[in-house]
Amino acid sequence: MATSFTLKHRIDAHEVNPENELSIHEMMILFEDIAANHTKMYNCDRNYIAEHNGLIWVLTKIKLNIISVANYYDEINIQTKAYAPQKIKFDRDFVIKKDNQILYQAMSEWCLLDINTRIPKRSSTIDFPLGDLDETRLMDDKYFNIHLSIDDMELVYEKTIRYSDLDINNHTNNVYYNDFALDVFDSQFL
Repeated sequence: MATSFTLKHRIDAHEVNPENELSIHEMMILFEDIAANHTKMYNCDRNYIAEHNGLIWVLTKIKLNIISVANYYDEINIQTKAYAPQKIKFDRDFVIKKDNQILYQAMSEWCLLDINTRIPKRSSTIDFPLGDLDETRLMDDKYFNIHLSIDDMELVYEKTIRYSDLDINNHTNNVYYNDFALDVFDSQFL
């Protein structure tokens, strides 16, 4: 597997927020799309592994660094890079550049779930093409946990999951979880 894959993309009007910047929602969709395109090249995409292995890909963690922003009609390059699978997880990074300058970086962890039982499966369950893996990370950082006490929280809003929140795996897509979290804050904070 070529560990790195890049696509050119022009930001369209529906992909920007009220400040004319690439929205986090659309950025997450671009990340999912490029990961899907990359895995499809090697027969380890969602449809192939669902049909042949009874598995689905699930994003379990993502960390995003915003260095600068892209705006409406900017031409950007989106790069993703996959790394050697570990026991149960697959690491994948993303970078968005404009004019060869890094605007956004993200690191993510993915796992395989059994399509029926939703139980995680070992990475060795699929034939993940390793090829000539370069383990140099596009984003060299660490994840962190946010520790909050329920006593310190106040109810801001309630969300009922609707049909439009569901994806091909019949669960709420990760992109929408980001939206739910961002909707807690007012626009002045963001």
